[in-house]
Amino acid sequence: GNITSSTKNVCKKYTYYFLVFCSLAEQNHKSSNGTVEQVKPKGTKGTKATKKSQSLAPIYCFTTLLPSCLHSQLSLVSLPNLTKLWSMGIISEVLLNQLCSFSIKVLEEKHLPSNNTHLPVSIVCKTLSYFPDPSAFSTLTASLLDYIMGSKKPEHTNQYLAEICSQASRSPLVGEIISEVTNVDMAKLPAAGLKNISSFLEILAEKAPQSVYQHFSVLCPLLDSSAHQVRSALVVAMSQLVGYAHKCIKAIESGTNKDTECEMEEEEDSSVPRQDNIPQMARFRDALLDLLAERAHDVSPYTRSAVLKAWCSMLEAGSVPVRRVGASADVAADRLQDKNALVRKSAASLLTASLEHNPFAGSLEMAAFEAQKESCLKLLEMRKQEISKAKPAAEDEESQATDESVSEDKVVVDLNAKIAFCDSALQLLHAVNNSLSRICEMLRSDTMGDVIESLRFLSKAIRFNIS
Repeated sequence: GNITSSTKNVCKKYTYYFLVFCSLAEQNHKSSNGTVEQVKPKGTKGTKATKKSQSLAPIYCFTTLLPSCLHSQLSLVSLPNLTKLWSMGIISEVLLNQLCSFSIKVLEEKHLPSNNTHLPVSIVCKTLSYFPDPSAFSTLTASLLDYIMGSKKPEHTNQYLAEICSQASRSPLVGEIISEVTNVDMAKLPAAGLKNISSFLEILAEKAPQSVYQHFSVLCPLLDSSAHQVRSALVVAMSQLVGYAHKCIKAIESGTNKDTECEMEEEEDSSVPRQDNIPQMARFRDALLDLLAERAHDVSPYTRSAVLKAWCSMLEAGSVPVRRVGASADVAADRLQDKNALVRKSAASLLTASLEHNPFAGSLEMAAFEAQKESCLKLLEMRKQEISKAKPAAEDEESQATDESVSEDKVVVDLNAKIAFCDSALQLLHAVNNSLSRICEMLRSDTMGDVIESLRFLSKAIRFNIS
């Protein structure tokens, strides 16, 4: 029924008092935990007063009380009629920011056991849905950015922040955070701030790849950042996105997207891949692979090494399309000539991974693939002649229709796929053969990493019958 204005005011007052109590309890716990207050008792004239230590003893256990407070806050933000307490159905931004800031403080200070960390994350995600418009996120975005860059435990804090972005992927806040991170002047940040931002980008791409996919155009300028740590982190994030796109394409093609990260929650959600935008996801994946190939020539050896390691992780995960496996070997063969030992070691590891995780065969003999390609080319030519004879081309329009029928013929499509398969395998083998002389030179190197990785590569080459 209708709620009277006095009832609304009472409910809002109790809500405010409850949040103030939670904040004061947290501050009291933070100030009294493990600290000692020095007290000077009054002494008589002419005598020296002695110092006594007295520990601050709270009247309640905050650690025990905190889960109950968070459960109450979560119940509060989950109320279906909560917006009716405010005029126009718009909750006060002060209250919303207070709810978010308290939960973030709890996560930052690690007051909660691991089995209750979902409570503050859920509170923040629920609260985000009540913000009236994107401009209302300015205060929260600024606090979260300070939370990212100022944390002394980036892996711990960024884990929870990435979880929030994952659960609230449709909220404008995610785009605001990514935009603010992109606008930060990396040249003025200390090493700790760069480490925190790099960690955030990597964990965000791992935990919330869909959010990064939606806002990748905003993140892309960071590839030209002055800080190699940020460039390397974005390279790792791009490899995660390649895996995400590959999983989405495979899931949609097999019709099992309900069991994957690409689950379609609503039909109108354009950010979720559907059957009709598989080509878009494939183009996005190929564009990322092209960028990763270009980044192998980065000015920083740390970023070049990160690129090669990213290619290794994608090969191990099976995220690289078959037709691009040979290209990964070309990247590795090129970087074997690098002056930096760390890059050479990563390049040899990538070349080894391209053999170990190849999708072609257990025995990589070049003559076999050349013969298979030649056979497919002959069959393809014969099939095209059969189609041309079955549908003679008398006019230009009929000729165009005949070309379309040839390209859409199932046998032609299968033969073209087999030829592309053989081309990629031959590209891999040519890259390996061209690298053998450089690998032999690395065996005589004074750098231990060069020798070890060269031996690993040669053992794999012998196993796959590389002659």
